[in-house]
Formats: sequence, C-alpha cells, structure tokens
Amino acid sequence: MMFRRAIRRLALAALLIFPSTGLVPVTAQEVQRIAAVVNDDVISVFDLVQRMKLVIVSSGLQNSPEVMQRLSSQVLRSLIDERLRMQEAARNNISVSEPELANAIANVEKRNKVPADGLEEYLKSREIDPNTVISQLKVQIVWGKLMRQRMRAGLTVTDDDVDDELARLEASQGTPEYRFSEIFLVVESIDQDTIVRQNAERLVEQLRAGAKFGVLARQFSEGASAGQGGDVGWVSEDQLAEEVATLLATLEPERISQPIRTSGGYLIVQRHDRRLSMVTDLDEAKVTLKQVVLRVSAADGEESRQLAAAESIRRTVGDCNDMDRAAADTEFDMSGDLGTVRLKDLPPDLREVVRALPVGTVSAPVRTKLGIQLLMVCDRTEPASNLPGRETVRNTLMERQFELVSRRYLRNLRRDAFVDIRI
Repeated sequence: MMFRRAIRRLALAALLIFPSTGLVPVTAQEVQRIAAVVNDDVISVFDLVQRMKLVIVSSGLQNSPEVMQRLSSQVLRSLIDERLRMQEAARNNISVSEPELANAIANVEKRNKVPADGLEEYLKSREIDPNTVISQLKVQIVWGKLMRQRMRAGLTVTDDDVDDELARLEASQGTPEYRFSEIFLVVESIDQDTIVRQNAERLVEQLRAGAKFGVLARQFSEGASAGQGGDVGWVSEDQLAEEVATLLATLEPERISQPIRTSGGYLIVQRHDRRLSMVTDLDEAKVTLKQVVLRVSAADGEESRQLAAAESIRRTVGDCNDMDRAAADTEFDMSGDLGTVRLKDLPPDLREVVRALPVGTVSAPVRTKLGIQLLMVCDRTEPASNLPGRETVRNTLMERQFELVSRRYLRNLRRDAFVDIRI
C-alpha cells in the first residue's frame, strides 16, 4: 500500500524539482537530497536527474525544464522498480560478473554507434555519470538471471503446447499480420490508473515531438519487447486483443497511437507494416504419376462399357507395378508413366483428383477429353512449410511465460515494498 500512495505523489514531485518557470541549477547540497526511499535503499535527486538526462540525450529530445517535468514521473517509477529488482536479486545471491557487464556495455556501444570502449567518454562528454548506465545494465542482467532461474524451477513448455501453437499458426494462415513496436505500462490497481495514463500520454507527447521510440521503450516499457526497443515483430491478428487489432487496422504506418487501455495497462503502438500471413502453396507439391487411359469412341454404350472396364482394372491394381502392367494391356500410348510433375502444372480436373489422392492408391475413373483415366501417385514431395520450427515456437512460448512471470514477480515486489517519495 505504501508503494501505491507514493506513486500518486510523483506528479507533484516533478513540479517541485522542475518548475515550469525555468530549470533551477542543482547545487551540491540539492544533489544529495533524497528523492525516494525504497525499502532500505535510497534514490537521490542526482540519480533522478542523471537518468532523465540519459533519456533525453539518447532519445534526441530537447533538454528543457518542460521535457524534464514530463519525464520525471515515469523515470522515478522506473528507478524505483530497478531498486526493487536489484534488492530481490541480492536476496537470491544473484550478481553480475565482469564479462557479463562488459558484453552488455559492448552491446550498448554497438547499438548507439559508439566506438568500442568509448561509452564512458561518450557519456561524460554529455555530462552524464557513466554509473547511470552501468547500474541500469546490472539490473537488466540480474533480473534476467533471476527470471530464468524461476522459469527452470517451475515453468515448462510441453510438446502438446508446441503442437497447439503450430495448429493455431496453420489455421491462421492467410489472415492479416501486423509488424509494430509497443510501449506497455502496467496498471496494477484502479488507484494507479490515472497516473499511469498520464505517464503514457506524456510519452506520446515526447514521441510525437521526435523522441526515438526504441529508446523510450527500453527505458520505460514493461512488456516483453522492451529489450528489443519495443519491436514486437510480425503478429497475426488472431493473437491480438480486440482493441489492439482494431487500432492497428486503422493506424497509418509509422504513426504513434494514443495510449489505449488494455486488460493489463496502457499500450502505445507504432505500426510499421501490414501483410497477409504467408500460406503454404499446396499445389507446389511434386507428384510422380502413372495413369491408365481407356479410349471412348462415339459408339452407343461405349462410355458405359469403358467405365465398367476402368472399375474392373481399379479392383485389380494394388501398386505402381500393377499400374504399369495395366497400362501395357491397354495398348494406348497415352497410358503409362507421366513422370514427376507439380500439382499446379496438371489440368484443373486432374489436379483436384491428385491433390487428395494418397500415395499407392488408384483414383476413381475420371472422364476427360482423352477418355476414361485412372491415376496413381507413386511418390509425393510436399512443399516446404513456412511455419516456424518447433524450437522457434517453443522459444516464443517461453518468452511469453517469461513476461508473465516477470510482471507478476515485480507486481508482488511493489505490493510488499516500503516506498517513500521525499521530493
């Protein structure tokens, strides 16, 4: 409960630090002021100001009192969450190794096109304390390790889960898919709704003013895509909540949506593209065919006699060797081996017959311009499926579980935390 009361004070706190009349210089004494107490840990005004400067510089925003004021509430909330994550990792004896931190720093440098080993100089040249980035990276590392530990302890994706997801993907082929980025802010209780919505609206203002979507997503989003800068990738329409699908259907490419209320919080979306999901073209299948053709003359009753003869042959044919013998008996050069062909290259009337014909089974008699035809598929090569492999599906399902576990875990930490906003 302490945490919920504290969150409601963030907007007032922002006004006290960054009055709209101008940016007040921060003295050495003010820097050491306590912005918030999180259980037994302290967030200083210096921590808060440094993180906001990092967000502003990395997102391309103008450094002004107004921008600082609009960002402050969400930045402080993020810092509080990071303290809770780090405290929980420490309780579970999870730490960061030097190689893990070095790798994370290298990724940041690469993502921001900073020369190798140049991050510290880059930050100092912009008056940002390097520890601001280092502490954030450490939180990301230990939280990921903690979540993976919990996943191994109690969560699995079964073969049945993978089968169900593949069946769903198969059934959804040909339906709309959207590629988009998201920023998701969690609402854990009714009394948080207003402040979270206001935070979301402020983020939309910054995005429409030119802030980089990926930067704000990494800093503030609480969705599984945060680590990828909010990039969700391609998602089929049937996987989306109705309100999200409706929004994406009407949102123009690269536009930033207004925050929309979902079951778990507020969602900001930037739609990139739309397509129909790829459908496996079954007519790309290749079949090795044999046929028996009985000519039909214009004589009365000839077609009925040949149909009866075709049925007699059908009863005696058990495999492709039998088809060869039956073809030879007809003494008609159209009978015999047709070789290997694609289904799509067959005449439409034969394509329909062969498409559903099992290997080694003779077809029912088919009346064509050649006469009465019997067909047998001796071999079939199905087209390559465009569905993801089982391991890809398994990893996707694990990521969804990871997000749910992470969100619930943080929610419980917030619920039990003592958080006191001092500004």
